[in-house]
Amino acid sequence: LTGNCESKSTSIGTPVTGTFSSTINLTSVQFIHVRNTDISGSDYLLLNIGSMGAVIRLNYGESFSGDVGATTSDNTTVTITASGTPDFEYIQGS
Repeated sequence: LTGNCESKSTSIGTPVTGTFSSTINLTSVQFIHVRNTDISGSDYLLLNIGSMGAVIRLNYGESFSGDVGATTSDNTTVTITASGTPDFEYIQGS
């Protein structure tokens, strides 16, 4: 993808990388970027944004980026759950 985008987020954190086998809960999120960097090919991440009820599955090499919440005053909880022990990267904006 190419192009320009202006996020409603006013601050972007530094990238967080690692390997995990549980759940990460991020609070007060206005922008999120999550990437599955695992090389096994079998471990995936599940991304649940707020109470939207839908879950995004990220297989190896896949990523998701986007503003979350409807307005600049929305602070949403994002839950990242691992299947197996995948390597990951995320960047949070608030």
